[in-house]
Amino acid sequence: MGTLIDLFSVLDESDKDRFPNRLAISPDASIHAARLALRGFGDPQGALTGLEEQIKLARILMRSVRFDVVERVVSERGWSPQKIFSLGADLHRLSALLNVQLHQLDTARGHLLRAIACRPDDPNLAFYLVDVYCQERRFVDGFTLLDRTFEAFAPGRPEHLLGLYRLTLDAHTAGALTDATQLYESILRKPNIGVFAELATRQLHHIEIGANALPASNVLNYHYAHGWDKLKASDFEGALSSFCDILAWRPDHEASWFAVGDIFTRGVSQKGLSGEGQDNIRINICPDLDDLRRGELLNAVQSLRIASSFDNDPNVAWESHQLLTACYLELAEPMQAVRTATVLTEKDPDRAASWATLSMARLVNLEFKGAVDAASKALSIDSSDSAAKMVLATLKTIVDSA
Repeated sequence: MGTLIDLFSVLDESDKDRFPNRLAISPDASIHAARLALRGFGDPQGALTGLEEQIKLARILMRSVRFDVVERVVSERGWSPQKIFSLGADLHRLSALLNVQLHQLDTARGHLLRAIACRPDDPNLAFYLVDVYCQERRFVDGFTLLDRTFEAFAPGRPEHLLGLYRLTLDAHTAGALTDATQLYESILRKPNIGVFAELATRQLHHIEIGANALPASNVLNYHYAHGWDKLKASDFEGALSSFCDILAWRPDHEASWFAVGDIFTRGVSQKGLSGEGQDNIRINICPDLDDLRRGELLNAVQSLRIASSFDNDPNVAWESHQLLTACYLELAEPMQAVRTATVLTEKDPDRAASWATLSMARLVNLEFKGAVDAASKALSIDSSDSAAKMVLATLKTIVDSA
């Protein structure tokens, strides 16, 4: 697809004998006017006209690169081929956004395809195109493009499944039930989908029984309060069900993702036995994890990574990374635990528990000097930190027995 767009849409079937000897292009004013119009200031149609004039000139520049006559056209300003095509992408992107504002979706889609041809290594352009597909109610096309974009640019990211689920939920709440059913089933066929298996299954049931309206806020608030009541009573299965009731309809609910991660870290199966460290971090290092416990930990990792990705609530982000560290240690992935715990010290360097958690991760990863440094830092902040003291005592035992 990129090759065809590149040849026919961007270059516009031109030949090298049609280039001017000199070309003056000044896109800054048109770009500024477009940005103002997108923020609600100025005339969108006038800004679009200005962009279209600049696109005509930029297209000549892009042709010159393709036909190797750059010296004639761009020597005065030193335009590199990369800069020329990046300019083309920006002009087409802004034109697309203005066309969306003017409800000209077909034209917007064409501009985005040309923008992608100009800058194929920019996933954000594909995300804009996904949004246009959804506004056109082409949810399956949007889902396919979003899936391919994540696989190409961000494989394994927690936002991948979250983005696919959000799009599917949009189709569901927009009344496109056939598309929504197809897309929920597509999610269920994906490997390692974790918590999204429960969410998609619930929504397929809702479609089957005709319960397709978004629940009222008071209903979702009830589920949230009920979930925490169940969690405090150690009814992990009941709590998990309540929080999944929320996430099925509100997949951006940061606190519910954290709660689900917390439940799986503790262990729905009651096998998440753990010691208590500073700030109640639960560290459980077990040499032989069974499949059930490993599955819980992987679900916890997924949920906590999603919770921390929103970064709306600093406390949720910090606690998510702390629990993630515990999960990675229990999964026998100490290097990942160190990387995650390092984020804690970046988010809150004045908190003793940040450094204590890092010291434990470094200890398990056999970074003994780093563990001492982190534990010492924790104790310099809070001389009573028990986790840091435990790390230093463990290291002393190792040294004495050597």
